Amino acid sequence: MDKKGFRFSNHLNKRLEERNIKESWVLETLEKPDKKLEIAENETHYFKRVIEFAEKCLKVVLNPISKTIVTAYFDRKMKKTNCK
Repeated sequence: MDKKGFRFSNHLNKRLEERNIKESWVLETLEKPDKKLEIAENETHYFKRVIEFAEKCLKVVLNPISKTIVTAYFDRKMKKTNCK
């Protein structure tokens, strides 16, 4: 699946369904993150508070080289800091 130039991995597609995460939330997190961490050359983490989901902090893991979104989940640790 290709969305706005990003490739959704099979793993991600499964997790979106299991975790009730909307594709639009994932794309918005990548486009307008509250926080961004470059972990390695092939791994970047994006965080965004999702108001529609009890203001929980969504974490999206991206491989910036292949533009593949690896996974997404609500990070309990980051909720306490509002994704900052």
